[in-house]
Amino acid sequence: MFIRAEGLIDGRQLSVPKSYFPSFENASQSDLQNYGLSGNGIGIHWDSLDEDLYVPNLLMQDTSVSDEKKRA
Repeated sequence: MFIRAEGLIDGRQLSVPKSYFPSFENASQSDLQNYGLSGNGIGIHWDSLDEDLYVPNLLMQDTSVSDEKKRA
């Protein structure tokens, strides 16, 4: 199962394995598809899941979330 985000500012589409993000483990397909871009496309936000991902980290394949990144 993959998390997909389309329509990034540069036209890219992202597809990231859902297993990389434990917070998405029990999310419904509907919840996963209900996202918005934030910060002019620098972030992806899932309101119903209260989850945000930083696009540059995804593009660099950095899926780790340190305490410092959580505060950013």
